[in-house]
Amino acid sequence: MNRNFIFVFILLVTLSVVNAAPSRLDKRDTGFIACSPPSGTPTPVLISVTYTPVPLASGQPSKFDVSGTLKEDIGSITRLFIGFFDRTDPQKPVPIKPFPSYFKTFTTEIIEAGNPFNTTAQFTVPTLPASYTISVLIMNPPNDIPGCAIERIGAPPSSLSSYPIASYPFASYPIASVDSYPIAEK
Repeated sequence: MNRNFIFVFILLVTLSVVNAAPSRLDKRDTGFIACSPPSGTPTPVLISVTYTPVPLASGQPSKFDVSGTLKEDIGSITRLFIGFFDRTDPQKPVPIKPFPSYFKTFTTEIIEAGNPFNTTAQFTVPTLPASYTISVLIMNPPNDIPGCAIERIGAPPSSLSSYPIASYPFASYPIASVDSYPIAEK
């Protein structure tokens, strides 16, 4: 009887672990978030961005689909920029050259504010580090940004600093020393 319970328990644990494990680690949903506006400017609209392949491969062709509904007109001076930033040092992101990796001026299209737009960009991905940011923005010169999106890929080496417990020196913590528990010596 005990063997049956043990067998059923092990079977259920195994099934739950297999079900919880992701089936494809190399494929994931892209997670673009809104950009922070430059000081003194209105907050840009979050635009929708999808790309292939996922994950991006350095030196390989890629396709970005950018869409959304802006609060401003898209006219003959409106530009689409797609660029990458090296986040190895999260305090000082560095543009990855060529920067921007993609540039397009909406010369033939006039899309009025409140109407959806959709465009596609195809280009070769630059050499990417393990931790980088993808920046996609719609810009009206000189400094008007009506829409943008960013996605952070990979964790910078110092990401453990955001979780103090991960870098805490446990040897100096009182609970880790035998002296704090005299009963443990006996």
